[in-house]
Amino acid sequence: MTQSTTSLDIDVRYRSKILQFSVTDLKRRRKHFEVTENETVLFICSVDSNPVSSIAISLKQRELVRSESTNSLSSAYRVNSCLDGGVYQCAAHNIYNIKPSLKNVTLLVRCIPLLSPEFDLKTNITSAENVTVTFAFKAIAYPAPEFLWYKFDNSSWKTISSDVKYEIRTRGHYSSLTISVITEEDYGQYKLRIHNAVGFLEQLYFLNANATQQTTYSTMKWVITCVSVGTFVFTISVVVMVFIRRRGTLNLSVTQTAEIISGSQTSLNFNPDVHTVHTMHAYSQLYEHCFDDERYTELQTLEADKYPNRGYLTPAI
Repeated sequence: MTQSTTSLDIDVRYRSKILQFSVTDLKRRRKHFEVTENETVLFICSVDSNPVSSIAISLKQRELVRSESTNSLSSAYRVNSCLDGGVYQCAAHNIYNIKPSLKNVTLLVRCIPLLSPEFDLKTNITSAENVTVTFAFKAIAYPAPEFLWYKFDNSSWKTISSDVKYEIRTRGHYSSLTISVITEEDYGQYKLRIHNAVGFLEQLYFLNANATQQTTYSTMKWVITCVSVGTFVFTISVVVMVFIRRRGTLNLSVTQTAEIISGSQTSLNFNPDVHTVHTMHAYSQLYEHCFDDERYTELQTLEADKYPNRGYLTPAI
């Protein structure tokens, strides 16, 4: 009796499964790999599948490299900056995969702090008084950064600490400075220093008074200046009037008062009977410097209508 043998090859088909996804020549620290800026790394993704797979490596949903009909993918990648740090993912699938097989590795890039491109940075804020404003910053950095807030005070930067006026909130890579109930002293320049073991970054901020607020400040300064000078001129005028009364002088050319006001000599002719009226004329010279030309002309017209017999200030020749 003759026996016959038959061989049977069975081809088992199954979906893709990633066996390993790693970065070579880098020291693994817990759940991540560390790399410095401008360093080139090698990613390796190994897959078990039948039939062969389609494999891709991506970062933040951005595909970096893809290979078809293979069970292994290796790719060199240059790390340029902090923006290249993050979670890298290898995805593999074939016709039997309902969902792709996935594995991740985290790559941390040692670098100086940078502004997160996803953060809407506001460096100039214009605000009225008695409101609250906030400056903020979100960084990308490794190692984790520290934050220091400053305010420019006359000639130097002063460190800001949280108190009743200022509230500083820092969490992870985010920090904010809130200024409560703004007053005139709060307007100006602020600075945030973000630093880690690799280096530092400084970001400037500006808190400006709105147009109405600035006009108010200018008006206040004008009033204070005019009142101060006016008080001084009035005092000089009273002294001159007393001197005239005691001497009984009918006409006197007073140049010192005019020099104090305008820097040029002006004659004031005094009549003992109307000396108080002429005293008020000294103020009209002051108004000339506190008001613009149009307002000063209007002031003279009103005074002329009210006092038709009053003398006028005339330049001395």
